[in-house]
Amino acid sequence: MIKRKIGIIGAGPAGLAALKAVLDSPQYKAGLWDNPIALEAKSNVGGVWNKAPSNAKLGTQSPIYDSLTTNLPYPVMAFSSFDFPPNTPLYPTADVVQTYLECFAEEFDLSRRIVFGTRVVCVDWDGSNWIVEADGPDESVRYQFDMLMVCNGHYSEPRYPRTPGLESWLATGSASHSVFYRNPSSIRIQETPSSFRELKDATILVIGGGPSGSDISAELVPLAKRVLHSFSPTSTASRAVDAPPQVPSPSEGSRILSPSVINPIPKPRVVRFSQAESSKSVYFEDGSVEHDVDYCVLATGYKFSYPFFEEPLPEQATASQNKRTFNLFPDLIFLNPHSTDDSELPSLAIPSKLLNTSYSIFPLASHLFGYPGSGFAPLSQQDGDNTTANNLPPPTSIAFLGLNIRVAPLPLLEAQARAAVATFAHHNVVSSQYKDGVDWEQEQEHMKQRWESLAKGWEELNKHREWENQEEKEMSLSTHLSKEWHRFEKESMQFEYRDRMDDLACRLQTQMSDATQVASFRVRRWEPEMYAQKVVLRRAWVAWAKKYSDGRNGISLEGVKLRNEWSHIQKDDDVDGGPGEPGDTVRFMRGLLRWYADEVGRQL
Repeated sequence: MIKRKIGIIGAGPAGLAALKAVLDSPQYKAGLWDNPIALEAKSNVGGVWNKAPSNAKLGTQSPIYDSLTTNLPYPVMAFSSFDFPPNTPLYPTADVVQTYLECFAEEFDLSRRIVFGTRVVCVDWDGSNWIVEADGPDESVRYQFDMLMVCNGHYSEPRYPRTPGLESWLATGSASHSVFYRNPSSIRIQETPSSFRELKDATILVIGGGPSGSDISAELVPLAKRVLHSFSPTSTASRAVDAPPQVPSPSEGSRILSPSVINPIPKPRVVRFSQAESSKSVYFEDGSVEHDVDYCVLATGYKFSYPFFEEPLPEQATASQNKRTFNLFPDLIFLNPHSTDDSELPSLAIPSKLLNTSYSIFPLASHLFGYPGSGFAPLSQQDGDNTTANNLPPPTSIAFLGLNIRVAPLPLLEAQARAAVATFAHHNVVSSQYKDGVDWEQEQEHMKQRWESLAKGWEELNKHREWENQEEKEMSLSTHLSKEWHRFEKESMQFEYRDRMDDLACRLQTQMSDATQVASFRVRRWEPEMYAQKVVLRRAWVAWAKKYSDGRNGISLEGVKLRNEWSHIQKDDDVDGGPGEPGDTVRFMRGLLRWYADEVGRQL
């Protein structure tokens, strides 16, 4: 019997979840599958959380800055199958998360399945298998897999805005992307060939309304002369303009920024930079201008990057790469060209190729699997089985994990990994007694409904905008769809999605293994509640540390118990302390929210 083999690209959180899901599968335990192999460019697990030094040869760099803490409480962001230790601060630092991931790998014996220091350079389908070429520490290597899980993350290639004048600022060292920011000393403002301006005399512009932009702005405020923070009206930062600073600095224990500290100066989007050699002025979309801006930090996010799926330049391609079967094509989600009524929105067109929009991968079934006919084999009309056509890969022979943004990532990755592994197992069954694991008609309907919902949202955002022409309008809609495709429109939808992936995994594995019951990892009832309260809860955590912990790095459930501070929080008897419900931790979070509400009420 030939054992089937699963390959995994990346050993960050997604890759670790994928490895564990394969090892836990009935197929692996029954000896039907070979040992899985994960290929990782760095020398350790962790992915984005691994602050290993940049390595140009292996294409690795870390976006982790020194003051970074998670923007979710650790019980919400943790793997469902593995808890953080009880002394973990409620919003841990990057180092704590990295240690947690290393412990996860050790607990489930994952590291011996990982080939470290190995960068994947080319992936293709040879008609029956996925062929993976990689550069190892000493030599090039080649692997052959039946199924492939793509887990390389999307925080490695910086996204630079195409703002007029920005290139000259970058060329003269007056601007840099936040991927290169570690702490305030990363900002070097050269005045003369041998001297640099001090931050206290400098005006700094930070562009980007996500967590990084807000954190970096808050960190610079006490140190710089002025800090300008530019963000869009729909960004996270726009909802917190009037909120007091709330970002603890782990590099100084858990220092609390005083409410008396001045907030960054909010600014709208930047429309133009002056030439860096002249006045160094910045122009904003509301018509305002800021002169004498010394430096700009671009917290403008990252591109989805899959260079191993892209067509290489002819002079760079190997013989095998010149005969590629499978590619990711760079393009935005495009619209139906047959739409003729300019008064209505063009309809969705499902492409014949798999697209990397740089914001999303499209189209995918359930944000995870290939879609028939879009770079993958169409479905056969016989028995519902997947068959290859023109040597194209079956759509359920590959899974792209971790594309969704603004979610609780680790438990979602677990659910995706279990669903992918169960679907892989189902794909291998040739008996017609089994229906296909993925309901393709339902997936197409979901895709259509999502397109219509996003298009209506875009239309509402732009209802007062006057377009120069139809082409500009359609380009704006295509860009919006591409940006938003992997972002759930409501926070609660991520939890519905997780349960849907869990249902798929349980149904298929129970059917395939003839098991009476397959372990289920349903969303726990407190998770959506605490996710929705994440911003207020972080504010409460910081306030608690300031009042009771004197800013010490012990703002954790264990620390509260050790210092007898538990009595300040009323216990919540509504939480079951049994399996799946970390009772004391949830009581702590709920009690912290009540305490904070009382504190705020007393100050009003």
